[in-house]
Amino acid sequence: GGFKTREGNFLVSTSNGFIEFNPQQFTPDPDAPIIHIETITYPAHQNQNTISKDSTLPVFGRSKLDLRYDENKITIRYVGIHYQNAVMTQYAYKLDGYDNNWIQAGTDRAVTYTNLSPGTYTFRVKAANNDGVWSKETSITIIIHSPWWQTWWAYLMYALLLVALVWRFINYRSRNLKRKNQQLEQKVSERTDELKQS
Repeated sequence: GGFKTREGNFLVSTSNGFIEFNPQQFTPDPDAPIIHIETITYPAHQNQNTISKDSTLPVFGRSKLDLRYDENKITIRYVGIHYQNAVMTQYAYKLDGYDNNWIQAGTDRAVTYTNLSPGTYTFRVKAANNDGVWSKETSITIIIHSPWWQTWWAYLMYALLLVALVWRFINYRSRNLKRKNQQLEQKVSERTDELKQS
């Protein structure tokens, strides 16, 4: 139990006596957490001789990460550094190019995205202290490159191959028609000779 004094303070009884406090002295914490992206985990590039496992890359201080088309399942870990009640730090994140809105993550400090299409993404994250003061966001750009068969030069090769095939087909048809015309002319010539002789 407890009661209020004339000065506006509260007295609360504890097992060791009384505690006196003024509720007006409790001010919201104005200091937002300092937010950092710690690591990004993605499937390691593998060939027939390796066992599939993940690679974890520390990305503190990095602004960009390049990944292959088959490294498109990523787990991003982040942390908000705050010295008062750090376990209550709240997070929100957004992956530009994938998420339409900010995702409220609560106290979760990691997010996983699977089957990301080749493209450029920007991961943004921010943190709030237990009084709801939000930090500035921090971000990293993640580029998932296309496989070689989906690159501009591969499409150029496909186009050149198609042109070559069309040209070869036209050339083949043209030679075939010439040969048939020659055969027809030869038959006409032979028939004409036969008619002259008769």
